[in-house]
Amino acid sequence: MKTVILLSTLCVHISIFSQTKKEKIILQDAKIDSIKSVINLSANEFNDKFSQLESNKNRIDSLTKELKTLNSKNELEILELFGVLKSEKNNAAFLRTQLDNQSHQLSQKASYLINTLESNKRIEAQQISHLKKQELLKIQYNSVKIGPQVWMKENLDVAYFKNGEPIPEAKSIEEWKRANEKREPAWCNYNNIPNEKNGKLYNWFAIYDPRGLAPEGWHIATDQEWLTLEGQLNGSKLAGYKMKSAANWIGSSKGGSKNGTNESGFSAFPSGMRNFDGSFSSQGVQSYWWAAGDPFEYYKANMCYLIDSQDELWQYVIEKGCGLSVRCIKGSKLIIDLKE
Repeated sequence: MKTVILLSTLCVHISIFSQTKKEKIILQDAKIDSIKSVINLSANEFNDKFSQLESNKNRIDSLTKELKTLNSKNELEILELFGVLKSEKNNAAFLRTQLDNQSHQLSQKASYLINTLESNKRIEAQQISHLKKQELLKIQYNSVKIGPQVWMKENLDVAYFKNGEPIPEAKSIEEWKRANEKREPAWCNYNNIPNEKNGKLYNWFAIYDPRGLAPEGWHIATDQEWLTLEGQLNGSKLAGYKMKSAANWIGSSKGGSKNGTNESGFSAFPSGMRNFDGSFSSQGVQSYWWAAGDPFEYYKANMCYLIDSQDELWQYVIEKGCGLSVRCIKGSKLIIDLKE
């Protein structure tokens, strides 16, 4: 009986073991099938990617061939362009040589023309100066004899030096200042309005220009000659009264004699002056003249003047950059050593 029970129990255990074993086998088969499916899927993906790689390789090979073809064409085009550029460079060099030759020829012609024009200009200027000089020699100046002296009866009114060359006119303030800064001769009319009665105003550098401001046979009166004139008119206290014109002196707030008698015949009109800064002043009330002689100093020189309200003839110094009237006296040219 015990044997039957044992066999029965064994059979049950064997049956259970067999069942468990069968289930494990089924599970393993399922896993194997799953792995096979994954492997098959991977194989398919691999095949797809391999096919794609093959396609890409073929595309790359095709592009490589096209690129080689294009490079060959580009090399040919580059070589052609290089040949064209080389040819153009040679042409440019040839043209440059031609242009340089033409430029040199034109430069020579221009230089020749400029030299010819300058030469003609110099000749023309010399001819004009000569003609002007001849005209100046023909001018007759009104004069008056006062004692031993023969004076011009009016202020100088010339725009040319004695040699016929023009004296630069300085109308604007800038022109007047520039002439004085450069210590060059200049003249102007009072307020730039011509007035034969008053004559022109000259800076000091026109007075002493070596070309000569005074006309032929005349010279600019010196300090001593002004003193001699003063003595002929009974001294400085009455000289001015006898020199002033009998009209045109408008007077000032100071009162005084205003007009003179002009009994000397000097005919001094109140022509005014131009200041060194280019402004005008004193027309109608004062008259100024340069006095030749040794300059007072580097910036100033001697002069004489009359005032409407006083009867004296005054002597003083003034900046060389001012514009004053000029009176000439008969006689040979005065030689003075300039000391600037």
